[in-house]
Amino acid sequence: YTCPQGNTLKTNGTWYNKSQGKNRNDTKIQHFKTNECKNCPVITLCTKSKYGRVLERSEYAEYIEQNRKN
Repeated sequence: YTCPQGNTLKTNGTWYNKSQGKNRNDTKIQHFKTNECKNCPVITLCTKSKYGRVLERSEYAEYIEQNRKN
C-alpha cells in the first residue's frame, strides 16, 4: 500500500485477532503503516491520529477484492 505522499506502508507480518462482536468469530487482520508519517507535512489529510496512518487488511481482503471485480 502507498500513502498519498508516495510512502510505502508495510506490515510486520503479525496477524492480529479482531473481535467482530458477540456470538461472532474473530477475524484475523494485519496492520500496515510507515514511519514517514511522523514528519509528513500533510498528515492531517490522511489521518486524525498523531501516530500516523494505519491500514488494516483482513484475512479475507483478497477474496473481497476478487468478488468486487465480478
